[in-house]
Amino acid sequence: MKKKSSYEGLQKNVRDLKTPEIEVWENQYPQRIYTICLEVPEFTCICPKTGLPDFASIRIEYSPQKYCIELKSFKMYTIFFRNIGIFHEHLVNKMKTITANKISETVKGLCIKANLFLRKDALSSLKLAYRREKNKRSKTLLYSIIKNSYIARDEKIAICQDTGMPVVFIEIGQDVKVKGDFKKAVNSGVEAGYKKGYLRNSIILDPILRGKPEYSPAVIHTDIVKGNKLKITVLPKGFGCENKSALRMFLPTTRIEDIKNFIIDTLKRAGPDACPPYVVGIGIGGTADYASLLAKKALLKGLSPSKLYQGQAKGAVPKLEKELLFRINKLNIGPMGLGGKTTALAVSIETYPTHIAGLPVAVNISCHALRSATAIL
Repeated sequence: MKKKSSYEGLQKNVRDLKTPEIEVWENQYPQRIYTICLEVPEFTCICPKTGLPDFASIRIEYSPQKYCIELKSFKMYTIFFRNIGIFHEHLVNKMKTITANKISETVKGLCIKANLFLRKDALSSLKLAYRREKNKRSKTLLYSIIKNSYIARDEKIAICQDTGMPVVFIEIGQDVKVKGDFKKAVNSGVEAGYKKGYLRNSIILDPILRGKPEYSPAVIHTDIVKGNKLKITVLPKGFGCENKSALRMFLPTTRIEDIKNFIIDTLKRAGPDACPPYVVGIGIGGTADYASLLAKKALLKGLSPSKLYQGQAKGAVPKLEKELLFRINKLNIGPMGLGGKTTALAVSIETYPTHIAGLPVAVNISCHALRSATAIL
């Protein structure tokens, strides 16, 4: 039997520690994306066993949205620990409190950013497709799509008139405490962001009776993870491409070729209707609902345009992604359905364990305007 450390039990009340409030001031440049770095080179606290001082360096980087951290209050926060007996491991993982207002402001900014600024990896993929394209008409269309993204960025207008149904992915650390109504904060942020960004209200509250469009609610997916951070990702999903989603429950004895054919047939049926070139998200495994979620999560994976057409893919999933991309682009649907080498920019696959009696496979297509934005609190 292992002997317990004499340090055991010395930190039972760490999570209940009341720390000073950190004040903020309004950011004077909310339209700009820039980084603020805070450094505390001589942070000190007390070893809870020996009573001797412990030393550390703290470095914090963040991109301000509505507010910036007020430095004096931040210094008072760090000084608070000078006479506290606490291990560094507990110090950096201490329960963090994030207010509902902070979440709302963050979601608000992400809704605007996602709809106005095309993801860098998506833009790079479009530029690569433009360079590879030989069809003159298709090349002109790709040029127009790329130019449209620059106009949206410079003029602060939406990339597409369909600003989508906001899908919000939340990764909340188990050491984070949210002060206030979490769900209400997310939906309030969505509504505020869509109004401020002059984005189209496209949500109807009754899916059967329909009715007047609203700005919210969003579709919210929450995962609990380790740590004391809160990660928020907003994916505005246009319904021209969402309507082309597909799910099939295969038998566990299904051949991989049948799964490939199902995916290819889904893209054939989408044809030009969902504004190609596409990014194709695929979810394999789990249950029917989880496979569909995996397919949508796959759209959040970073695109690597330089690797799409070069080198050998390693591993079963990368090889399958590369083969499917090749076969989809052989369909000759092309940009906006007018032919060409690029029907899809990328294929991304997410997998999860499933039941011995089934094999769910879901496909979620994004149009060329793959929009998402992420912030970490």
